[in-house]
Amino acid sequence: MSVSLAVRRPTGYGGTALRFVDEKRAVYVHGAGAVVLDVSTGDVDFFVCGGARGVSCVAASPNTGTLAVAKRERNPCIQVYQYPTKRLKASLRGGTDLEFVDMAFSRDGTQLAAIAALTDYKFTIWNVEDGSVVVQAKLPQSCVGVAFDPSSTADLATWGKHGVYFWKVKAVMGERELTSIKGELPDEDMVKDAMREDGDSGSGNEDGEDSADSDSEDEYGDGAAADERQADTEMEHDLQRRLGVFTAAAYGPDGSLYAANSTSAISVYDGSTGTITRSIVVDCAEECSGMALTRTHLITLWKDGMVRWIGVDDGLAIERLATTFQPSAGVTPKALSAIAIGPKFDMALVGTEDGSLHEFRVVSVDADAEAEVTVPHILQIGRASCRER
Repeated sequence: MSVSLAVRRPTGYGGTALRFVDEKRAVYVHGAGAVVLDVSTGDVDFFVCGGARGVSCVAASPNTGTLAVAKRERNPCIQVYQYPTKRLKASLRGGTDLEFVDMAFSRDGTQLAAIAALTDYKFTIWNVEDGSVVVQAKLPQSCVGVAFDPSSTADLATWGKHGVYFWKVKAVMGERELTSIKGELPDEDMVKDAMREDGDSGSGNEDGEDSADSDSEDEYGDGAAADERQADTEMEHDLQRRLGVFTAAAYGPDGSLYAANSTSAISVYDGSTGTITRSIVVDCAEECSGMALTRTHLITLWKDGMVRWIGVDDGLAIERLATTFQPSAGVTPKALSAIAIGPKFDMALVGTEDGSLHEFRVVSVDADAEAEVTVPHILQIGRASCRER
């Protein structure tokens, strides 16, 4: 599918995460504060709320009309605002000594989870209403993302370059504690097979040997063969490492987590056990940089500048690649960096590293329709330039 866009640069957008505050407005980090973009008009509402070094991340709850801003400073405070009044609702403290990496509201907006980077790698959940810490733990490894299971305030997931972790808040002896399960990795042979089909591994016989290999060994001796084996070993280790590097994830409504690693494999996890129920390897040499679920499709962003729609059935099992399009107006954009889906699942906002934003609307398709007509319809892309007010 080919889509033409009229893209204009919004004020101050730098490829950071996007979060919808309500049906028509999204928030993102901008310098010393946060910007709320009205997607329907292109208007920008900027307000300073950061620390001495600006803001590290934001989160929003469409159900309660609140947004959270994490200051970038020593012992940072997370400020929770009611929007559009900008009334300070809560100041959340004690989450880290240096910087927050990511935050997420529970679906009902009553709790906020945040993960920290160096030096303490803390994982904290607060009660937004009274500002108290519900529970706190230390991440087993550094992570880049956090999300609540939309059906529960006691189940969450974190992910990053060391894997996917599933967390549960439990009451033990009258106290709450966080326990975690590490998710299993995608099947290595499945990824290798997909790479061979794409031509990434070259051609060979059933034993994985190529006739040219034998020729090179005869001509150049054991040294060349040893170098080739060393190269194969290094590639094998690199593949094993990339299997555990997760770059994007999103929850489905039934507690399943969709997660993409740097091998272009997307897996569906059972959040209660950390096991993979279904996987697909996308034909893309670049990493997945973001994903979001509509009612019928998983929308994925890729570093090659493409948006790929993957169909999901009623059981939220990955079906197939539904369609692909490139959000540009005759010019290949820089890598896509962020995506947010509106609370009604009818609108998506996509951001790029070069500072452009692309808005499009999605028409839900009939679940009983034939596969050939399950391609989402793109109604409009590229809004007017932002105006600061």
